Amino acid sequence: MAKTNTEKIEELSAKVAEQIPLVTYQLGELKRDIDELKQLVQRLTDSVNDSTRRLAALEQRCATLEKHSDRTWQVWLALLGALLALVVALFKK
Repeated sequence: MAKTNTEKIEELSAKVAEQIPLVTYQLGELKRDIDELKQLVQRLTDSVNDSTRRLAALEQRCATLEKHSDRTWQVWLALLGALLALVVALFKK
């Protein structure tokens, strides 16, 4: 005997009602996963910001060291020139 539309609707309603606890549980799991992902994104964002600050400090330090190195090189060249001039002056006498 064929089922009436009312019987079909009741049957489907019962099947849907059986799935509600599972769907509710899965929704809770998804919400927890989203919260974990938000925390991970926040940690990664903080890490990137920290790395960016550290990189800027290192770039500034490198520029300072490069200037210091250039000055040191210039001092050595000047000293070498002075010594060479002194040696030449001593041999001319």
